[in-house]
Amino acid sequence: MKTFTKNYIGKGKQVGEMEIVKIYIPEDKLKACVFEIDGQRFVGFEVAKMLNPDKFGRTHTVYYTEKAAPATPEKPTRKSRKRKAEPATDDLPY
Repeated sequence: MKTFTKNYIGKGKQVGEMEIVKIYIPEDKLKACVFEIDGQRFVGFEVAKMLNPDKFGRTHTVYYTEKAAPATPEKPTRKSRKRKAEPATDDLPY
């Protein structure tokens, strides 16, 4: 099971009745979202609608995820517990 940590970095508000969300992220928090693939830098984050608007009328939250270390070791599954037959290492024909 993959476990991810959500790092909240900002909030946003839906613009009128349109499907547009205007978000605000402090620059120092945005730098934590930068990652690199094949020498090219990207900024990645998620925007999620909140269940209820906050006291400032913001309707969306912004966060980035990172893979977290498992808190407890995972239990082995039945498949992983089964021993696989190991090939013979000697060169004898019988």
